[in-house]
Amino acid sequence: MQMLQGLIRSGMAVMVALASAPAWAEGAAQDLSRYKEESVPGGNLMLIAYMVLWALLGAYAVRTALRQSRCERDLAALQDRLDRLTGNPDQANTNRSRGEK
Repeated sequence: MQMLQGLIRSGMAVMVALASAPAWAEGAAQDLSRYKEESVPGGNLMLIAYMVLWALLGAYAVRTALRQSRCERDLAALQDRLDRLTGNPDQANTNRSRGEK
């Protein structure tokens, strides 16, 4: 869960940086009309490929964060079960009170 929160904070920081980018560009604006306009063959396909790549990376990060939280829950449940089986119910209650699941 902490990883997911970190990803969200990082994403918000990137969005803020990108939102302020036009302010930086205004100060550095120059007359570029004398330069010939160039285009990259397959530029649209390259843009789509980058978008797909970032979407896949984002989905992987979210999936990994969800699996990690599920593993943490399973581990806490196993710890509680182990504590109950070994006859140490106080330890199981202590784990819950400390925030361990």
